[in-house]
Amino acid sequence: VDTTNVVAGSPAISQQPSYKRLDGVKRQCVKAIRGHKGEHKLKLNYNLGDIIVVHEKFPTGWWKGELNNVIAYFQEKNTQAIDSPAISQSNVVEEPEVVVEPFPILNTPIQNTPVQSTVTKTPISIEKVSTPPIRAQPAKPTPQPPSKPARKQAVALYPYSKNNNTELDIYEGEVVEVIKDMGSWTYVKGNSGKGYVPTSYIQMQ
Repeated sequence: VDTTNVVAGSPAISQQPSYKRLDGVKRQCVKAIRGHKGEHKLKLNYNLGDIIVVHEKFPTGWWKGELNNVIAYFQEKNTQAIDSPAISQSNVVEEPEVVVEPFPILNTPIQNTPVQSTVTKTPISIEKVSTPPIRAQPAKPTPQPPSKPARKQAVALYPYSKNNNTELDIYEGEVVEVIKDMGSWTYVKGNSGKGYVPTSYIQMQ
């Protein structure tokens, strides 16, 4: 893959991972069903049975996770979801317990005084209202179905080779149809089918 023009957040072409932590926030955890060891600084090293805290998910199958205070990318297919989410306790502040005092009890008994209400009946006069004759309404024109808006097109600035089945191969100068813009990734339709490509690799027309 050509890394001259990189996309931030892409596990396939990013040059450095993010090490920012969000403390006190519940996150999904996954369990490694197979281990992975490597020297690539963007890929997370983990053993069978390790619990990984998920930080971000990508449609390419690569997720960003945290293990042993290291945040990097791992493949979803090597993990299995678990029920209990993890909470980082390094920045959780406990709120003090609030004690609510009961209301004082009054020794004076409360006297129930009956309330008398006076209702005055007012006669209602009904006037007859003449109904105007009903006139035939003109026939309404048949509405035409709205025309589908034309989708945007973009031209590939650089060639891109897909890393999995969700991405799409494009060549430099290829005109693609933009289906959905998702920020760093764009879902397009090209000569070889449909899939995701880095947004920085194309230019909208």
